[in-house]
Amino acid sequence: MRLVVDASIVIQLQISGGRLGPLTGHELVGPPLLYAEATSSIREQVYRGEIPSDRGRGFVDGLATLPITIHEPKNLRMAAWDVATDLGWAKTYDAEYVGLAMLLDCPVVTLDLRLQRGASRIVRVLTPTEL
Repeated sequence: MRLVVDASIVIQLQISGGRLGPLTGHELVGPPLLYAEATSSIREQVYRGEIPSDRGRGFVDGLATLPITIHEPKNLRMAAWDVATDLGWAKTYDAEYVGLAMLLDCPVVTLDLRLQRGASRIVRVLTPTEL
């Protein structure tokens, strides 16, 4: 099954040493902002002292090895704009994951509770344990 994964999933994959677990056997896709958002979140964890800098750098370096395909349909930005408008979100970052899922007709997989609550109104949203 094709699945749109968000940064929370990518970070968890890095923390788990790249083990896909329940994501194994699925086609994982994400929007262009996926790796930038994951890098930013990892850097924030280093800044807060939650993980050591060398480990954070290793996580970021390993992002390119994950089996995730980046998709950027030409109408993704407008789809994200419309999703953000429909869900009452000020920003379009999370809306890119939802918009991509809508355009590809597949679920979003996330650990982000806010994204789960909002997006589940318009697309199928799963956690890895629900696969």
